[in-house]
Parts: sequence; C-alpha cells; structure tokens
Amino acid sequence: KIMAPRKILSTGNPNNPDELASGLRAVFPDTDFISRTSNFDLDMSVHDNRVRFQEKVKEYNTFINLSYIKQGNQLELLNCVQEQWKFGEVINIGSVSDQLDTPYGQDKKQLKEASLHANTYRLRTSYVSLGSVSPQAVGNLIKWILDSEFVIPIIGYEEEKGPW
Repeated sequence: KIMAPRKILSTGNPNNPDELASGLRAVFPDTDFISRTSNFDLDMSVHDNRVRFQEKVKEYNTFINLSYIKQGNQLELLNCVQEQWKFGEVINIGSVSDQLDTPYGQDKKQLKEASLHANTYRLRTSYVSLGSVSPQAVGNLIKWILDSEFVIPIIGYEEEKGPW
C-alpha cells in the first residue's frame, strides 16, 4: 500500500468525549491532533498559522479534516494539503447540512465539491456527510474508509434513529 505506514494528522480535540476526535483516537491511538487546546491555531486566514500548518502536515500522509472553525477554513486546510503533498489520503468531514441554503450549508457544499475535485490517484480524498452520529461511530467509519480496498470519494452516514 502507498500509505504504509500510515501517519495521521487530524484537527480536533480528542480529550473531549463529546467531540468527533475522541472517536478517531479510540480507533487510531497514534494519531496526532492539532487544535486550540494543543496550542495550534487553525485559522487559515492568518498567514503565520497557514505556514505553520503547511510545515506540520509535511510530516504525515493522512489528514483528517475534522473541525469546523469558521467559514471557508476546512476548504483552506484541504488546499494547503494539496499544495504540500505528492501522495496522501484526506478525509473531509462534512454534514448533511450541505443541502441547505445557509452559510454553513454552503460552506460544507464547497468543501464537498473541492474534495471530489481533488480526488486523484496521488491524493485520495473522501467527503463524509455526517448526520447525527456518535464520536465512536465516526472513528469506526473513518477506519473503514481508510482500510477499504475501494476508493470512496463520498459517503453519507447517520446512525439509526429511534422512534419519536
């Protein structure tokens, strides 16, 4: 496999059990996480933050674009990865809200379109449209995508809902 050994960098705070990053850590304990809680500012509109991220991401071959910071930021993180890597895998976490005509929905829709466009032989990207799911379920889904023999450019996932 091209990505062996896999070195994963993810946005998010894995120490908060309510955040999706905690589910990712449960499945991939060697993942490195970056967020404000680890003193890593991911606001890509700030030049120094962008340069710092570009340098950091060079050390990895798998990036989990998990955290919504502000409008356009996940898209900029994806763009930075594309600029830095010859080969790699990116999981972009989206939302079922990408169907809504709201600023958040439009932002996720742009991320989805960019992720699909970026998906090539050298850079495998997946856009994961999440509904209501637990952190553990997200971790398991990401593992399934990364371990799959298939390329999965887009997938939607929502845990089964109970009756009213």
